[in-house]
Amino acid sequence: MAKETQKKLRLDENGEPYAICPKCHSKIYYVEEKYTITNRLFPSDENNIEWEASDDYDDRKDYRLVCPECGKVIAQNEDEVLDLFLE
Repeated sequence: MAKETQKKLRLDENGEPYAICPKCHSKIYYVEEKYTITNRLFPSDENNIEWEASDDYDDRKDYRLVCPECGKVIAQNEDEVLDLFLE
């Protein structure tokens, strides 16, 4: 029977947890959560422009977890984010 090893957080010299971005290899201390929302801009008359906010986006489709340094997607869910911070 194989013995399981417990992973632990990767810590910097100050004891702060960090990850290494798999895309740009920068040391990062957090992952950014990004959503894509489409808003519409249209003229309301000759001198005014109005914004129409879209509330019909699908957060499952538009949800991205990205590196704060390079902006590339580095995780698909919270479990994958945690794995980035573990040794």
